[in-house]
Amino acid sequence: MIHPIVKLVFTLIGLVIFYYLFPHLLPFLVALVLAVLFEPVVHKLHLVIKGKRGIAVTINFVAFVVVAGILTFLGSTKIINELMGLSQQLPDFAVKVGQGIEDLILRTQIVFEDMPAETIKSLEETIREAVDMSSKISAGAAALIGTASAIPEMFVIIIVTLVSFYLFSLQLPDLRTRFLNLFSERAREKIIIILMDVNKAIIGFVRAQLIISLLTYFFIVAGLLFLDIRYALAIALLIILVDVLPILGTGFIMLPWAGFLFLMGERFTAMGIVVLYVLIIVFRRILEPKILGENIGLSPLTTVISMYVGFQVLGVMGIFLGPAVCIIFKAMRKAGLFQQKLDF
Repeated sequence: MIHPIVKLVFTLIGLVIFYYLFPHLLPFLVALVLAVLFEPVVHKLHLVIKGKRGIAVTINFVAFVVVAGILTFLGSTKIINELMGLSQQLPDFAVKVGQGIEDLILRTQIVFEDMPAETIKSLEETIREAVDMSSKISAGAAALIGTASAIPEMFVIIIVTLVSFYLFSLQLPDLRTRFLNLFSERAREKIIIILMDVNKAIIGFVRAQLIISLLTYFFIVAGLLFLDIRYALAIALLIILVDVLPILGTGFIMLPWAGFLFLMGERFTAMGIVVLYVLIIVFRRILEPKILGENIGLSPLTTVISMYVGFQVLGVMGIFLGPAVCIIFKAMRKAGLFQQKLDF
């Protein structure tokens, strides 16, 4: 019989290997989640056509690719055009920010006149460095946005994910049987319970995040259009991408943006963005508990803590692995594992 310490060592080694391989395995994990997500559709098609499973899988796959392709084309065409236009505006935006700071200095020149010469010189150098930094950041962001749409690796990842999705869908029942055969008859019953709960919770988590992100995206777009801000679709997309990170959130973009606009004299727009930011926070606080609670079975507090701890330990991938660990632990307890009580 294998010693518990040996099991622990092999488990830790496996976790370390998984940590370093996770970025490379991500397309296959996404494909597996898609295969599990669409398995009910494949099963119903299989019953309707009363043929081989491959026919049902092929029909489901073709329908998925066609619908996803149409939606991506319709949405990305407008967003890519706005991103390209936005990238061209960023250098000018940096210049306007610098001019706004200089105007602010001129308006407070009386205060500077009473300061020592060394203090004034130090402040001027600090401001000059800040302006230079904003120009560099804008140039870097413009380069990033300009090249993001031309990365060929993205298409390779998409192709690999789609092919893996089809193959996983085709072999999912066989893979499930092979996995269960690794366990004894008694352990197999617990594993089935765990797989059912994890399957339901993880798919629910993905569905919940998509629903929340889509609703927040449309909310931001509506607010930006109301404020008559150009490139609303592209800006809202960037805000949503940053909002995935629990440490940053929407305020990472919206609050500095409002500050820059205020310095440039556009006080009405700046205040509008601040109000929109507050409304987004209230909107999400009302929305998240209901959607997350209905889809994954974890309390909002547990979800937030697990995402934060996961992000601190593993980075961006920890945002998803943190709740996944909690979901698996909860499923294992439901299956009869880790039932020990504290005793003093």
